[in-house]
Amino acid sequence: MKTDIINFSGNINPFYINEIVNTLKLKTQALNLSDQIKKRLKFIAIELLQNAYNYGVVEKKQTPVCFFSIKLHNNTFIISCKNYITQSQQEKLESKLNSINSYTKTELKTEYLNTLSNGMFNDKGGAGLGFLCMKLNSKSNINFSITKSYLNKKLFSTHITV
Repeated sequence: MKTDIINFSGNINPFYINEIVNTLKLKTQALNLSDQIKKRLKFIAIELLQNAYNYGVVEKKQTPVCFFSIKLHNNTFIISCKNYITQSQQEKLESKLNSINSYTKTELKTEYLNTLSNGMFNDKGGAGLGFLCMKLNSKSNINFSITKSYLNKKLFSTHITV
């Protein structure tokens, strides 16, 4: 049986990210989880929500739409996040995530250190560390899919287990 821990759908902004993280803190305390699991859940939640906010498609001067949830199933947390992206973002994300998912633990750490030392930032301030860190923290691959949506937009879905 799956238990809902967090469910959010709507326009995402820093206020809602903070509210979701505060709710997550309360719910994980109530579940009596280890500090390590709480930190891993919080880190991955923040990374996914910030990615949706920073890189999601903005329509009509609103903030990006995000669908976010955390579910507990058989002692495993499933963190899911969906947001709309463009065709050009799809190609970059598929390439990046397929590479990250193919890395061994040693290769992942090497890529993390290389990314840190190279300091290559995109126009939104990101260097590509978020997905690397999410894989390191979750200790599992980042499951993702990109499906056609509306008006040349794509729905980017990520599912990470902890």
